[in-house]
Amino acid sequence: MTALTTTNTALLQESPGKEGLRLVSRSNSEVRIAVEKITENDVLLGRGGKNSQHSGNENLRSMALVCSPYYQSSCKRDKPAIADTLVKQVQAMEPSGR
Repeated sequence: MTALTTTNTALLQESPGKEGLRLVSRSNSEVRIAVEKITENDVLLGRGGKNSQHSGNENLRSMALVCSPYYQSSCKRDKPAIADTLVKQVQAMEPSGR
């Protein structure tokens, strides 16, 4: 079982395809859940080549590369919306990325 940490509780509540997730702990700023099965669209956190070579991480990097010119040329207040778009694109994949 793999632990997944997010600092945005809304991501877990709005994310489609929550099968295989179990709440491990919750604090004011962080939610920890356990993932029983990692799918090809999940984005893995951590250091090392194994995480960065995961297909979900590679998909996210390619999507971020497309958004990069918009992100770099946007003002500070618009940047969170661009990041949110990337999160929603990962969540919209089939199977849903987490």
